[in-house]
Amino acid sequence: MSHERVVNKITKSKVDYAITLMKSITHHEKLGNQQTILDNLWELSGFRSNYIFQKKFREIEGVSVKYFFDQISK
Repeated sequence: MSHERVVNKITKSKVDYAITLMKSITHHEKLGNQQTILDNLWELSGFRSNYIFQKKFREIEGVSVKYFFDQISK
């Protein structure tokens, strides 16, 4: 397996983990620090910066993090 494919799989796993975290906080509507968790989601998911997280999330999922979260929160 090439280095690039390994990196892509790791990135996809990080995005999947971020989605799992988002889904878990939607179940806790009364959780007061929900926005704080969203603000730090990139770090919790293992990305080096919010910019890279936002970019990779959009590449993989096709929508922004905020849009995705808003859709699963409905």
